[in-house]
Amino acid sequence: MRKALVVFAVAVALAGCSTARERVVILSPPTAVVVQPQPVARRVEPPRSRADMDSMAALRPGRGYVAAFPEADRRAACDRLEYRPGTRAYSRCLQGDFPENPYFASAGNRRSR
Repeated sequence: MRKALVVFAVAVALAGCSTARERVVILSPPTAVVVQPQPVARRVEPPRSRADMDSMAALRPGRGYVAAFPEADRRAACDRLEYRPGTRAYSRCLQGDFPENPYFASAGNRRSR
């Protein structure tokens, strides 16, 4: 049994040595592609604290309202208020310009749809 294992090991060793190694020959020099770096555009949002979210400034229609609330939340609010998507009133609602906005109630000048 021992002799059989030695013969098998020698046969495997010889079989491994007898195989030819593959060579890769490169006939052309390596080429490099030069690409101009593109500027990275990042949208930096200021960190929102809970105090900013609760202030009346966050409820003011326009950029502040859009920045204070994610689009999904604004759309859900407009849907709950029964504004129809695709109308001018719905697009104004997405920007915080709707009479149910607490900003208008505190300012005393409620707007109509």
